[in-house]
Amino acid sequence: MSEEQPNYRELFEQLQANIDADKQQATKDKKRKALTDAGYTEEQADKYLPKVVGDTSQEFKESVEILKEDIPPTKKYVEPSLGNGKQNQPKKKDKAEIGREAVRRLKAKGMTNKFYRGV
Repeated sequence: MSEEQPNYRELFEQLQANIDADKQQATKDKKRKALTDAGYTEEQADKYLPKVVGDTSQEFKESVEILKEDIPPTKKYVEPSLGNGKQNQPKKKDKAEIGREAVRRLKAKGMTNKFYRGV
């Protein structure tokens, strides 16, 4: 071979190695996604990644379900603040007061003169 022609075998092997690395990374990403979808944090997903086995997404999910039985994911709770008590509810109005307010608003807009005289 002359030096001008590229060595196709080396190029093929290099491309094949790149493809294999991409496939391994995609498999890791699918496993990590299965773990995070099950409720594990990112740190837990990295830690338990080797415990997820299989070749397909369905096998990953089944493996994660088995893992959840042995090692349940940590639940994400929100810490309530200490001074945060029950909120005050507005006072309830009786129906008569609601009606009086409605009539006052209509009077203010000038809409009661035609239909109602009084109040």
